[in-house]
Amino acid sequence: MIRTILFFLAIVQITFGQQNLTLSKNQMYADFDTLVKQIYQTSPQVQVKKDVLYYDFLKETGVLRKRIDTISYNLSFYTLLLGVLNSSQDYHTSTIDQEGGWAEEQDNEYWKWRNSKFKFSLPIAYGNGRYYTTMPFVIENDTIPIGSNVTKYNGKNIDDYVRRNAWARNGFSYDFENKKFYLENFCKNLESIFRDSLEVSFVLPDGKVKEFGLSALYAPKYLRTKKYIDSTRVELWENEKILYIRLSEMNPKYKEYLKSKISAAKTKINNIDKIIIDIRNNPGGNDNVWIDLYSDLLDTTITYDLKLAVTKQTSKRDEFKLKRQTNNDNLIKKYGFYTIEDKIETLEPSDSSIHFKGKIYILSENVYSSAGSAVSVASANINDRLISVGRYTGQFLGIGVPPLKFELPHTKLKYQVAPSIEITNTVLPKDLMQDKIEIFVPFDIEYFKVKFESELLPTDKDFLLKYDPFIKSVINH
Repeated sequence: MIRTILFFLAIVQITFGQQNLTLSKNQMYADFDTLVKQIYQTSPQVQVKKDVLYYDFLKETGVLRKRIDTISYNLSFYTLLLGVLNSSQDYHTSTIDQEGGWAEEQDNEYWKWRNSKFKFSLPIAYGNGRYYTTMPFVIENDTIPIGSNVTKYNGKNIDDYVRRNAWARNGFSYDFENKKFYLENFCKNLESIFRDSLEVSFVLPDGKVKEFGLSALYAPKYLRTKKYIDSTRVELWENEKILYIRLSEMNPKYKEYLKSKISAAKTKINNIDKIIIDIRNNPGGNDNVWIDLYSDLLDTTITYDLKLAVTKQTSKRDEFKLKRQTNNDNLIKKYGFYTIEDKIETLEPSDSSIHFKGKIYILSENVYSSAGSAVSVASANINDRLISVGRYTGQFLGIGVPPLKFELPHTKLKYQVAPSIEITNTVLPKDLMQDKIEIFVPFDIEYFKVKFESELLPTDKDFLLKYDPFIKSVINH
């Protein structure tokens, strides 16, 4: 890992050699140490990950800290700070909008480089411990078919590369069955974007090995692609007696649209057997979006327990002092957390609810933030009418409070840290991830082959009913 980081810093410094360092070594150490300390003291996740994912935030950032003495240019230090934030492996722990000065200048330089100097990408899905290509494409006159495995990247076995470069990209997931980290979009990261060239190896479905050395600006040529928009929409599938609701993000702008479309279905409520809420690949947004959606569908009140905790340091902040409680739970004591919420939440039918009496299925894959909260609530009680269907994210989900905002003393870098963790119904440290699914949908590469070969769009009703494994799981339930 040290060699990788040295290479990364050298490339950044050569590339941006004209940008002289305007910070002293003492200032760099002070900002670096402040950032590490603030994340460790604020984020409950980083302590739990050491036990659950065998991932030590302090050890990871300790390796990064050794590079400060080798830094001679501004952007090198800025990207090193990004590496610290990435090492938390929490999307909510990140930079926020910079406002003038050193931090904004370096942020602009970073994004300018990232967006213009690295074009390589791969259509990848991770499943069953492997990285599968999901579309056919051409690299240097060689066709890489669907179902090929990515085995190496930049000279490393792919699993080794991903683990060694956890600092270089946020959003890694953990595969408990195969005991390793994974990231489908591993190509573009702090290790790779400052390279002039890259290396990638595939094992094709017939067993042949293909290895390529390419320019970082090389863009693979995709074979026949279908243009479609998987937008938020509501469809009544009358023959199947299903109300299908696609919600692409938890954006408040969709609330009125959803309410009007659902209200229009009320006259046909007796002809609906199942409701499907499809939030796959939903990055989150505002909790009120899914809360209002559930309330517009429910016939009876749903209750669920909610317990939230923060670190000892965070519990001293004014906004948490009045809510601070001790907790006799041994798991919470283990990490020195303090409970800030311990209550029973309710979801009640809204005044405009269609009062649906059947099962409501929530389709989940690659969700995060408030979308993850929607899944957690659906999974909270196996006896209620909300049923989660899909795949585990390998990340920490659950309900939480908004991130806290901070600023470093010398660089004035602005960043945020997620301060809470949901501790509802937890016995083992792994339970703190709140990554639960009631009906699991296995990964199958054959789906992507059908998706490519079919004349139907993957958003078409007929395609969803016939080929989509999530929809088929609901129909067969």
